[in-house]
Amino acid sequence: MRAVVSWLVTGLACVVAWSITLAAAAPRPKPPRPTAGKAARPAPGKATPAHDAELAELAELDKQFTQLTIKQASFAAAKVARKALALQIKATGPDSIEAQRRKQTLAGLLGGIGDYRGQMTLDQELLATAERLHGAESRETLT
Repeated sequence: MRAVVSWLVTGLACVVAWSITLAAAAPRPKPPRPTAGKAARPAPGKATPAHDAELAELAELDKQFTQLTIKQASFAAAKVARKALALQIKATGPDSIEAQRRKQTLAGLLGGIGDYRGQMTLDQELLATAERLHGAESRETLT
């Protein structure tokens, strides 16, 4: 019984020591944020009517996408996701974070409906964009 208690105390001491060393570790410096795609957006507070219309249409497409996803209508959801991706690229540029997120969503949907060629094409585009924006050895590219 004493041996079990001593092992538990030793293990607890190791866990506490390990957590203290993790807490004391210096945080990694943040990499610079990419500026690609931001040129297509108007400055805050100076939105154009065309940009507002695009944002409203994107919001409507997002609502439709959510409803179709809840209904498990994958083919229709993929069609809406394609429209949203095209509009997002038009609104913010092909390298924007929002466009990349929509590409990832569409790629996942295409894989779910069996369009593996379309999924692979989008995944390769995402990889090429990540390598161009962040470098071949960056965390964004390797994950």
